[in-house]
Amino acid sequence: MKFGEESCSSSCRIPVGKLSLRSLVSKVAISLREMSRHRQPSTNASLGIPCGESHLKQHGRATSDGLASELLVPQNATAVMPWLLIITFSVFRVPPWLPLFTVESNGVDPSWQMLLNQAIRNGWVFGRDLFFTYGPFGFIHARMFHPETWSVLIAAWAGIAVIMADLVWRVTGHGRLTTTSRTLWSIALIELISRDAMAMCFNLHALIYLEAVHSLKKQAGLNSTESCSSPQGFQQRKYANIQSTAKALRTFASVRLHAASVHSRSYFRQALPILLLATLPWAKFSYFVTAALLGIALFSADYLQRRFPWRATLLLVACPLAWTLTGGTLDECLEFISMGFQLTIGYSAAMGLGPDTSAGGMVVISTGFVVLLLPVWLSLRLHHDDRRQRVLTSLFFWGLLFIVWKSFFVRWCQADRIPAFLGTVLPLIIYGFVARFADRRPSRTIPHVIHEVSRWFTGPALLAVMLVVISAASVEAIRPLTVVGLLGEIFTPAQDQLRAVVESVKDPEWRNRIHETQLAEIRKSNPIPQVDGTLDVFPSRLAIAFAHHLKLKPRPLPQSYTAYTPELIERNAEHFRGPQAPDHVLMSIGEIDGRLPTMEDSQAWFELLSNYELADAHYELLQLRRRGRPFLTLSQEPILRKTCRWGETVSLPESLTGPVWCRIQITPALPGRVASILYRLPEIRLHVRVYQDEPSLSSFRLIPESAESGFLISPLAETRDDLIALWRATESSESGHSTDGRRVASIACEFAGNEWNQLMFESNISVEFFGISTLPVRP
Repeated sequence: MKFGEESCSSSCRIPVGKLSLRSLVSKVAISLREMSRHRQPSTNASLGIPCGESHLKQHGRATSDGLASELLVPQNATAVMPWLLIITFSVFRVPPWLPLFTVESNGVDPSWQMLLNQAIRNGWVFGRDLFFTYGPFGFIHARMFHPETWSVLIAAWAGIAVIMADLVWRVTGHGRLTTTSRTLWSIALIELISRDAMAMCFNLHALIYLEAVHSLKKQAGLNSTESCSSPQGFQQRKYANIQSTAKALRTFASVRLHAASVHSRSYFRQALPILLLATLPWAKFSYFVTAALLGIALFSADYLQRRFPWRATLLLVACPLAWTLTGGTLDECLEFISMGFQLTIGYSAAMGLGPDTSAGGMVVISTGFVVLLLPVWLSLRLHHDDRRQRVLTSLFFWGLLFIVWKSFFVRWCQADRIPAFLGTVLPLIIYGFVARFADRRPSRTIPHVIHEVSRWFTGPALLAVMLVVISAASVEAIRPLTVVGLLGEIFTPAQDQLRAVVESVKDPEWRNRIHETQLAEIRKSNPIPQVDGTLDVFPSRLAIAFAHHLKLKPRPLPQSYTAYTPELIERNAEHFRGPQAPDHVLMSIGEIDGRLPTMEDSQAWFELLSNYELADAHYELLQLRRRGRPFLTLSQEPILRKTCRWGETVSLPESLTGPVWCRIQITPALPGRVASILYRLPEIRLHVRVYQDEPSLSSFRLIPESAESGFLISPLAETRDDLIALWRATESSESGHSTDGRRVASIACEFAGNEWNQLMFESNISVEFFGISTLPVRP
């Protein structure tokens, strides 16, 4: 129903021309006071404004979705109960009442999860002391228990739970669902996406935008001067004289005042998610990209409606303010963002795992994306009258899904990919299915028919998707579950949460005991020599240092596998080269996805060989002690430079009998550059042949940017014994001879996959070998 339509009885208004400005203001004030008391605003009739609860329902201010105050609470008692049920369930389900604990020291994840908590404890500043894919609020995202951050962790996730539940409740309320159906769908959605932290965070971006678009529509509906059929209304085609123009202006002003009174109370409700969103980029850098995408979309949406972009402005102002709350400066914030982009640039090549996807598989996946977005696109086409708004919304959804695609599919992460992906897509599907039509008249157009048919399959389709996600053992296989097993998979997470809450009431110290017990287990299984002074752990087992309560001084990128671009590699090399280098290093052989071990933090290997001596080799982790001066030097010019082709063997010069440094330059072709943006380049393998009684061939994963920066190629270091032999051979007077027959004879580069992958790279590869020699002793 529009303002001024004939369906409003004539008793609901009097001619606007008989109202003076003073009486107009007086009647508006009386109307606002009456509405605040939840009474029937009878004085609104004299303003030509539709009366009663039906008007509020018409413009999205129904009692089931309204506000009684500036808080989030709905104004109708019948709507409070389901809303409180959703909030309560979310607060129970989302926060990590049963948090992660440090269960091992060898895994990569426990080390960086503990690091994020220790960074807060030790006052390390991201952007100056640390650079990582996570930021100063990363400990909230990691959800690992630490006694000193536990209360902040729970409080933060409780706030996220309330805001997310309210967003889900509001977005699902924009359709034709009953209160019961709306409540059940909200609970099911929260349960599904609560199984993955990244799914929840990506969800916030989609839900915030959907709610912002709906608020713009409601305001546009209240402020519009179109579609008024009454000759006494404010949509008159022509004004006969100045008096009729004044009448229209006064009526328009009254409508604007009423619109402001109705919607002013929702600003707080819309601002809370945006303030939360402003902190997410400092939890994980992926959210910086999605927050920037959302900011652009919100600004464009307000601009298209010719309104001040207050949401985008709030996000722009709150983001740097949230950073300053962590104790960092704006210069450090910019440096953190710069290094974050470096991590993003090399992410696809360095972290892309798994088999190459065939052309047929890519077609299937692309088709799946289109099918998932089809109902959303159809709903947007039907629900938005503004073509520009439809295009903007579609671009935002596609951009968000592209970021999810790069984050979860390119890396081939089997653990969290399905729940995170579906946790982002499902709200869009639900929105597309339940969004009401702008035009209720019968239509036989294809979009209307497809949309109406799809609504009947919403329940079965989403139920099937949820069952697949719950029963998925991995990306490739689905476990056959019995009814009892399926129910167990559904309710076990909630049961664990309930046990954790009950145990917290009975014994508040149970988490501390588990934490200390596991740290003691790490100390027992990983003994280390006595260490005085500062130290670092190379390449990634930082949990050992935390368990032994050592004075850790980590390099800027504390996990070596994340140093995969020349800029990031140089950051860590400078850490061991400069005056602030740690006194000791605990070192082991580590590799994360089949890489050559010396290619992880490649330049740091040379700095460790040159600046540290082997102090203790009795334990699993070798203890390196800092020298007084550098010990080694790298030849300025390559001993051998050769251009070869894919699969061609390149032999090392026989004159290089000591440690050998290698640089390999692989250049992507134009199709490869496009593929690296959309998906990732094919995997490259480095084949290494070692001198032995019977020459053996080893194959490793090669990262092009790390290879271009340079790495130690000979002697080959794959085991702890190889590591000890490398240091002893380097320090001995016969450092020109490698030991144990681990000298590399030749190398060759090949790409994995089919012959079409050769189009992704230039055919020529540049290979250089450098000698490493001992610096002369100063007199």
